[in-house]
Amino acid sequence: EVPLVNSVERVMVYCGLHDNPKVSMKKDGTFCGKPWRNVLEHLKIQDTDLWSSTNEDNCLWNAKLFPVMSLPETLKVGMWLMGSTCDLDGKVASLWKESRRISLEELHRSIDYHQLCVNSSKHQADLATNIAKACMTYGLLGRNLFQLCEEMLQKENSCVEVCNELLSLCPSHGDQYSGVLPQSRRYQVKMDLLTASGDLSTAAIVEDKVWASIASETASAIKYGSKEPSSDSKCSSNGNLHPKKAIVELPVRVDFVGGWSDTPPWSLERPGCVLNMAIRLEGNLPVGAMIETTMDHLGVLIEDDAGRNVCIDDLSSITSPFKENDSFRLVKSALIVTGVLNHERLSKLGLNIRTWANVPRGSGLGTSSILAAAVVKGLFQLIEGDESDATVARAVLVVEQVMGTGGGWQDQIGGLYPGIKCTQSFPGQPLRLHVVPLLASPQLIQELQQRLLVVFTGQVSMNFLL
Repeated sequence: EVPLVNSVERVMVYCGLHDNPKVSMKKDGTFCGKPWRNVLEHLKIQDTDLWSSTNEDNCLWNAKLFPVMSLPETLKVGMWLMGSTCDLDGKVASLWKESRRISLEELHRSIDYHQLCVNSSKHQADLATNIAKACMTYGLLGRNLFQLCEEMLQKENSCVEVCNELLSLCPSHGDQYSGVLPQSRRYQVKMDLLTASGDLSTAAIVEDKVWASIASETASAIKYGSKEPSSDSKCSSNGNLHPKKAIVELPVRVDFVGGWSDTPPWSLERPGCVLNMAIRLEGNLPVGAMIETTMDHLGVLIEDDAGRNVCIDDLSSITSPFKENDSFRLVKSALIVTGVLNHERLSKLGLNIRTWANVPRGSGLGTSSILAAAVVKGLFQLIEGDESDATVARAVLVVEQVMGTGGGWQDQIGGLYPGIKCTQSFPGQPLRLHVVPLLASPQLIQELQQRLLVVFTGQVSMNFLL
């Protein structure tokens, strides 16, 4: 349905999906998938009704086919032209012949493009509004309400009113959806609507609740939270305290397909699946951590490969939330999640932690999560905890929530498990991860070695190593 310049009437355009408008009638051109000869015969019209001359160029592009008339009449004529209705008394054919008709060629010179865009935007906004209302009414809040709000904003005058109406429908604690709808999703819906309505200050407050809920739900889903230290964190001391050292080195990962399906809150509500591969860089394991207990000092000394360091004497000061510019929040979060801060030995021993990542910052190779995995694995080794890849991968998921950065499981899975693997996650409590190693043929390995080239473009992705 196309608006015309300087006209209140409209033209409705219809044709077949595979019609080529520039193929002439004599070269088997079609309209609605049927040859022109068949169309003329079925409609009982002449080629002179469509074209002013009988030359070689008569085609859909220049056929005076589309009438300029009211919408009800246009629909009636359109159904007849497309062969969907009959015209036994010839009234529709007469209406069509007597009307002012234009071709696609003329139409393209007469379209009111501004009005066309305005109408399209309003139509999209109306559709989005109705979909959003249905989602709120029937509990289908898995839809991307933020995207629907973006569409609703195209209709500026009514958007705020609609958003306020939808806010009144927001699910609350204890309603019929409380058993199946995560708290983070409730907050997310409310935040999206507040943002769309222009109440940015309240939306910012609700956003904090979104991330707090996601962190809590993630910890619950993997049965390994930061609120309660793991049972391994209270290992008894044998009385003879000796320094211990753990060195963990890991590869980086290449993501083939499925990234983001591993990330909360998506992975807490829907299945995820990622195919990725662990790789060395120039034959080396580029990410690592060295952690050791020491009798030289108490507290925790943290160093990174950029030459930065911090000495924390008061372990009780290591608490979340952390500031975004805290260069050591990754290590601090790992200390919280693993329960090391509550370990008996730290009352008599100090801890030295050194980390490195010989990869450009923000390279997109999963470095932050893999470094977190190295730190977590090293800490578990010191306290003789469960350092299995599955446990470490789940713990890193919580570490990233405590950091306040979010993040999923695919990066640490990619670095912890060797080779190529396809990993699936299944929502629930606990969140289930199923890692399937894929045995690569010698031919595939050779192809990858010959063809795979890792180049740092200089475009930095999300990076938490600062």
